[in-house]
Amino acid sequence: MCVLGSVGIVGAILPNALAESKNEKPGAEAAAKITQALKAVYPDAVIGEMGKETEDGISFYEVGLTVKGTKMDADVTSDGTIIETEQEADMQTFPKAAADAIKKAAKGMKISGGELTTTYAKAVKDDTTGDIQTIRVVKLTAPTISYEVDVKKDGREGEIAASAEGTILESPKWAKTGKDKEEDKD
Repeated sequence: MCVLGSVGIVGAILPNALAESKNEKPGAEAAAKITQALKAVYPDAVIGEMGKETEDGISFYEVGLTVKGTKMDADVTSDGTIIETEQEADMQTFPKAAADAIKKAAKGMKISGGELTTTYAKAVKDDTTGDIQTIRVVKLTAPTISYEVDVKKDGREGEIAASAEGTILESPKWAKTGKDKEEDKD
């Protein structure tokens, strides 16, 4: 799952860290906090496997769950902060503005897959410690929803995400928009 996009972390998975920790399960206290947080948002959720992951220094658990027959994945920190949830979705079901924006941004690329992502928290640089390299997870005041597809061009793979209103939120690293380039300068 791609998480923590607010500081350009989306898709920057550390393969070795994931391979080593993917099977690591949370302790009883962390599992209880994760379950409680997910049940607060999805009361009918059936919680499945949990495995530890790390992306750019942020550790969380990827949790499989089923809500009213819909399979989802959630990224949740050990203290119970839900970062995001993802569920498969067909681009045909995306809001028209989102689908149109994605098609335009993906011109010349092969589109596959589709996901509905609900983001509950984001990663921010923690400049309060004086160490701008420190990243922390901060809850959003309200969750945001994005519509995502995988894209491929010339052997390169990436992801494009759009809001329901048609704003492109994420482009592949190799096909950045002007907005993405400006954010990278920050």
